[in-house]
Amino acid sequence: MTNIKPNRAQRRAAQHQKPRTDRNWRTLAQATVWAQIIDQVRPYDPGEMVENFVQIRCAFERLRTGAGDLVDADLLSTHINLGIIRAEQIDPELVELIGLGQQAMVRMAARHQRGLPLGFDGQGLQDVPTAIEAFEVIAQVSSPMQMQQAIAEMHRRIRGGHVLRADAS
Repeated sequence: MTNIKPNRAQRRAAQHQKPRTDRNWRTLAQATVWAQIIDQVRPYDPGEMVENFVQIRCAFERLRTGAGDLVDADLLSTHINLGIIRAEQIDPELVELIGLGQQAMVRMAARHQRGLPLGFDGQGLQDVPTAIEAFEVIAQVSSPMQMQQAIAEMHRRIRGGHVLRADAS
């Protein structure tokens, strides 16, 4: 059997029919990057944050009724702190409003350090739900990128020692 080689025209036609995988992958990667960027700067879809909001509300309710633990307190404090960081970029009055909830969490931690159960004082029962509501509104109108930046800023502040401590007295 003889091996028949394609002529020049056939080789050129075959070369043009071959997919250019390097170019296709590059184009696909670029399209993926743009899609990721767009996904990060879009506002959250309605209902996308509901699961987080339910967890926060349940943690508050457990703390309010005396059934909460440190995990609930940490969850609630973290989200209030995120709300403050986002509020700093929006409105100083909003920072003040959420800051009252943060102060209530600090007072709760101080009581817990004295050996009392986790729970809110009277003022905390008013301030924390308001702070939670403010966080929910801020989170709903924020983009995933803004929330990720707020989380990074919160961790940066914690590493830098910028934390509110409860007095043990």
